[in-house]
Amino acid sequence: MIPPMRAVHGRVNQFLGACLIEMKTKISSVILMFTLLSLVLSACNGSAEPTAEITEIFIYPVAPTSVEFTPTATVPPTETPTLPPDVPTPTPTNTFTPYEALINEGLRYWNEENDLEKATEAFTQAIQLEPTKPDAYVFRARVYLEQGMWEEAITDCNYAINYDPTYAPAYNYRAVAYAMRGGADTQALKDFSKAIELDPQYVIAYSNRGILHSQREEYDEALADMNQAIALDPTDPELYYDRALVYTSMDNLDAAIADMTTFIQILPDSPTGYLTRGKLYYAKEMYAEAIADLTKAIELEPENLEAYLWRGLSYAAIGEKDKAIQDLTYVEQNVTDAEIKLRVQEELQKLGATP
Repeated sequence: MIPPMRAVHGRVNQFLGACLIEMKTKISSVILMFTLLSLVLSACNGSAEPTAEITEIFIYPVAPTSVEFTPTATVPPTETPTLPPDVPTPTPTNTFTPYEALINEGLRYWNEENDLEKATEAFTQAIQLEPTKPDAYVFRARVYLEQGMWEEAITDCNYAINYDPTYAPAYNYRAVAYAMRGGADTQALKDFSKAIELDPQYVIAYSNRGILHSQREEYDEALADMNQAIALDPTDPELYYDRALVYTSMDNLDAAIADMTTFIQILPDSPTGYLTRGKLYYAKEMYAEAIADLTKAIELEPENLEAYLWRGLSYAAIGEKDKAIQDLTYVEQNVTDAEIKLRVQEELQKLGATP
């Protein structure tokens, strides 16, 4: 899922220097492949599908399908009495408490309509209705996280913890806020660990802690957390993606490719899996495999500039100049970031093309 404490522009510049020019000889830059251009190019694509990464961060702050609160839990309907055969049996209807109804409303605005303002309002109303319940505070904190409002998210999680010190999600999302804000890695690790202590089955907390360990270059700890997360939920493709990032940081590209292959098996219609595995193949100089994967990513998402870029570089690496020029020209004509456009133009010039 991307180092949360660096500026995007700085990462793009570092990527351009390390990957577009000398990437084959710098395995340490491979981890940047997963993240940097997707931040800029996905915006150009206008695609609804998250790319490898998805957001500027890869600790989970935004997925509005939380397991820690189940607003669909309802009061069971009153038992229907026995009626004569000619009398229709009434259909029981489930009801929500007013608090649950507001939570559901907030989730609908957030998840289905992407209206963060209305989602915040609904969660705020739920808090006003039941000010000592932790769920609404944490949901509102997660909306704040999506907007980069770290302090507000921390405050809401503090309220949730104050009212229920055993509520694991409050510690998890406070840790996310600390990690995103920067300067509080130690506290973030403590909070992730507390969430796991309270709920040993809390998959996201293991994954988040593993990601933070990886960012701190504590790779053994990171891998242990990722392995535990996958053991708890082996069907979640994002966990294999996250572990692939850890393996990439450890220069274990074969293991990273294996994890992305599992990702593809679970989500065969997602361009993210093929794009990411294609970049890994490129890093291993397995250009035919890279081209095959990147072509598949383009088939699934025809305007994916990042896939065109890496396929163009792969074609260039095997001497297919015309195909390389065609792909890189498409990127140069459509990318809006001036720095990336300049670097792509330089690549085109190396191939003898005039952008």
